[in-house]
Parts: sequence; C-alpha cells; structure tokens
Amino acid sequence: MIEETNHNLEDRTTKFIQQYPILFVDDERPNRIVFQAAFGDEFDVRIAASGSEALEMMQAESIAVLIADNRMPGMTGIELCEKVRNLHPNIPRILVTAYSDISTVVAAINRGEVFRYIPKPWEVSDVKQTIRTTIQKVHMQDMIEKLQASIVAKERQAGMAMILRSFIHDLSNVSNIVSAACESLETYYPEFQPQLDQEQDQIMKFELRQLRYGVDQTLLFHRKAAMLLGQEQPEPNYYQVETILSTVLHLLEKQLDHITVTQQCRPDVYIWGDDVAICRIILNILTNAIQAFQEANTTAPAIHIEAVMHDKWTHINISDNGPGIPSAHHKQIFQAFYTTKKNHGGNGLGLAICRDLARGNNGQVTLTQPQPPQGSEFLIKLPAFSDSYP
Repeated sequence: MIEETNHNLEDRTTKFIQQYPILFVDDERPNRIVFQAAFGDEFDVRIAASGSEALEMMQAESIAVLIADNRMPGMTGIELCEKVRNLHPNIPRILVTAYSDISTVVAAINRGEVFRYIPKPWEVSDVKQTIRTTIQKVHMQDMIEKLQASIVAKERQAGMAMILRSFIHDLSNVSNIVSAACESLETYYPEFQPQLDQEQDQIMKFELRQLRYGVDQTLLFHRKAAMLLGQEQPEPNYYQVETILSTVLHLLEKQLDHITVTQQCRPDVYIWGDDVAICRIILNILTNAIQAFQEANTTAPAIHIEAVMHDKWTHINISDNGPGIPSAHHKQIFQAFYTTKKNHGGNGLGLAICRDLARGNNGQVTLTQPQPPQGSEFLIKLPAFSDSYP
C-alpha cells in the first residue's frame, strides 16, 4: 500500500511538472543530446541551438523556464537572458556556465537578468532540483496572478449567489404556500360555486387560472435559477499544498507583517480539486484570524498551519492564539450573513463561502478548537486522490 501511494505521488508530481515546458539552449549538439537524455523523461524539454532560434520558439510557443549556455557564438547566454527579460519578463532564466565565468554571472543575477546559474560540469541531481524549484516559482506566480485577477470578482459573485440562494429559497417557500392555497381553492370551489351568479363564476374561474399560472411560472423560475446557480465546477487536478500555502501567505504578506506564522507541510502533500477555491478557503480563514487579532488587540499574535495526509484525505489545520469563538456562535458561524465582526463591516459570508467551496471540492470545513481563550482551530478536509470519495 505504501509503495503504491509513493508511486501515485511520483506519478502526480511528474504530470504536474510536465505542464511547464523547459527550453534548453546550447550551440553544441552533444550537449543538447545529453541534456535531453538526462532530463527528458521527467521534464517537458524543448531544444534550441542558438539565441535567435530560442527567441523564435518563445514567440511561437509557451515556455515556462529558459536554460541557456553562456558561451555561444552570435548571442551569449547572458545577452539572450537580457532579451528574454524584456520580451518575456515572467519567464525565469537559468544560465549554464563554467566556473571561470561565475563573476560575470553573479553580475547578471544582481541586474535581474538571471534567476539561477548552473556551474559546469553539472550534476544531474542538482540540475533537477534547480528546475523543480524554478517550476514551483512559476506555478506560484501563475496562481498569484490568477487569484489577483479573479478573487474580488469571485467573492462578489459568491456573495451575490448566496443572496440569490437565500432569496430563491424564500421565494420557493412562499410559492409552495400560495400553491397549496390555490389547490385548496380549486378543491373547494365546487361547494360554493352555486352561490355565485354566472358573471361571478366566470370571474372566479379566470382568477383561479391566473393564480395557478402565476404559481407555476414562479416555481419554474425557481428551478431555472437553482440550475443557473449550480454553476459547472472547474476541472479538478492535483495540486501541491505547500505551493497553495505559499501563494496565500504571499497575498496576505502585508496583513501578516506583525503576526508569527509557522507551518508544517511536506512537499509530497497534495490535494485533488480546484486550487483557486482552496486558496480562497484558506485565505478567508486567515483573514478572519487577522481581523480577530485586531479587534482583541492580541499580544504576540500567532498562526500555525499544518497539512498532512490521512489515508486518502488531506487535512489542513489552521490554528491561532486569538480571542477564540464564543460557544454561543458555534452553530451559526457557517450560516450565510452571520457575522461577529462588529468593527470590520463583515457581511457574514466568509465562512459560509468556505463551507460551500469545500463541499464543491468534495471536502468539508469544521471548527475543531472553539473554546476561548485558547484561540480557534479550523480543519479543512479535502480529497488527496481523485478516488478519495464515492
């Protein structure tokens, strides 16, 4: 079972890494052949024989990481990196160089042209680790950009969806009451029909038909609206929890400036789901903790995050030493529009959204340490594998 789990983790890691193409540039054909043979199985390796060919390839296809030999005729590796920095600033640039060139490379690193360098002769294990680290950086940057572009809109959309769900739920209740009353009128109408003259009878029958039509249309609207609000979920995938945590902590860097944050998470802890949704769950819980610290003027505020795998599930525990959540609020905190944030204008949707996002990823969020003054602890339970749930 352990060997099978390790094999699954290795397979997921390889699939994740191969989403990010690497372009290796070297004018010497034997070097290109050796690089392809050494790294082609684990990484998606593309090859170019010159700086100009590399630039053409980067215009034509998506490249995640550039690795270039420094000493090349026509355009050196540093010159290529400088051009790529201007044309494709988001692509990390790695330089392969002899020890005699290191002072030049260090100067290039200081100017921001090169992210890392690989000294010759290189070791396969060292180069693999450098590439993996660089890909993690690219992935985290992608997630940050994706989150920054969508998080405000998605929070607003989620809040509006919550309001609409509440409205539709109430509308459904009213419609059911009116529908029951309409059925009662239709059932008992024949009993008092003899007391009506012909004109009154026609009016009553017409009004009953209109009432029934209105109720049916309202119920139809309710079903359509409910279907629209059950929006199609993004395609799930495997994501490294360590990278997700780094992304969220980077987004909250300023707010966490005076808060001690510790975390325990092995690199091989993964989740299966929507990474943006999971980022938002963690982001909302951390934001609540930050605001609780501010309201309570907590001395030496601290947050601890721990992520571990239990069987086929990944558990993310987030605990803090803030004021905690009074027992009177325990049953309501995951309800929409319920808030304890007196001074922060909370709309009461944060934890309700967390709950819905977790459910949408076949997981759950629970309050596991609710008693003041020990602080709060939340458990996020999510699938670690695509077959973790029935």
